[in-house]
Amino acid sequence: MLPQTFAAIVNHLLSQQPQARVRLSEHAGRHLRVSAPPMLLAMNIVILESGSIAMDSSGMDPDLVVSLDSARIPLVLARRSEALKHVNLAGNAALASLIQAVAAQLEWDFEEDLSRVFGDIAARRIASAGKALTAWQRDARHRVAENVSEYLTEENPMLVRHIELDQFRQDMHVLERDLDRVAVRITELRRRFAATAN
Repeated sequence: MLPQTFAAIVNHLLSQQPQARVRLSEHAGRHLRVSAPPMLLAMNIVILESGSIAMDSSGMDPDLVVSLDSARIPLVLARRSEALKHVNLAGNAALASLIQAVAAQLEWDFEEDLSRVFGDIAARRIASAGKALTAWQRDARHRVAENVSEYLTEENPMLVRHIELDQFRQDMHVLERDLDRVAVRITELRRRFAATAN
């Protein structure tokens, strides 16, 4: 991704979140280095007084380095909680905390963008249809997973349910214990037999 494209996307999201811009403007002049190889190569960024960002060519050392494996970008975009453990922040602690808070707050208001192109009513309908489609897909995935799980455990038992596996383990433990007792008993009987034979 080109640095200018990245900055344009972030600034567009920030334009829809005035509070985030206000908080960032308090750190105007701070420098960041962001990278998510191989999709995003290292980019130097400066926070502007307006609370937006710009590419930085000053050569200043960054106050904060933000790095992420590009394979984890979908997790970040999906706002999955586990995504944060894949983001490495090194440098100014206050700035790191702010960047995390702003990133959690940023959300694309696509309905607002659609309204500029199609008008308010059409944008509302398109956004509603999109949300309904997303909910349907999520529900469909859940139902498919349940059906496959039920098929593999009930109708064509290729998988074992946890409770059955736990019972099998307990039965095996009892069997091993009984076999140990039998082995001890056989050893004892052999010893006695050998003693009487002599």
